[in-house]
Amino acid sequence: MESFVHLHVASGYSMQYGASTPAALVARAAAYGQPALALTDRDGLYGAVRFVQACTEAGIAPILGVDLAVDFPTLHQVLAGQTAARAPGRGGALRDDRLPRVTVLARGMNAGLTPGEGWARLCRLVTDTHLSGQRGQPRTSAALLADAMATHGNGDGRPHRLSSCSARILTSVAPSSPAAKPPRMPP
Repeated sequence: MESFVHLHVASGYSMQYGASTPAALVARAAAYGQPALALTDRDGLYGAVRFVQACTEAGIAPILGVDLAVDFPTLHQVLAGQTAARAPGRGGALRDDRLPRVTVLARGMNAGLTPGEGWARLCRLVTDTHLSGQRGQPRTSAALLADAMATHGNGDGRPHRLSSCSARILTSVAPSSPAAKPPRMPP
């Protein structure tokens, strides 16, 4: 049987998007014999420490990531006249699922990085995303994603990137190599 690894999993720390604790997610992955599991909480790295602890105890390779909303001026202008739906959660916090989202995974030591380098770049991206958005509404930008994907120093410290619903955005923001041009995608 071939190995399968979930690369987009939200824990209970992602309000309204995940229900299980990081330990419960890891236990379930271990029960199914998965060699690794990614935790990609929404807009933050909230369950990362408990997730890594649970993975270490279960003998599963932890993959750390984040699921971020991407704010583009043209899309923001289109949505400016529309109001966000009220979430049924505590306090009636605003939730707007119309912005495209991107999932970013940190590279680790298996990619030849120094310990903690991929994690540090992921933390910087999340911090910059929260600082650039309005309080309680973090939004990343094309510039922040491009900076996170850039190569620095001698190593390749770029995080892996996945697209949860916006392949065109990522392809145009962060091509795989500086010499490569992003492929044209049909409208």
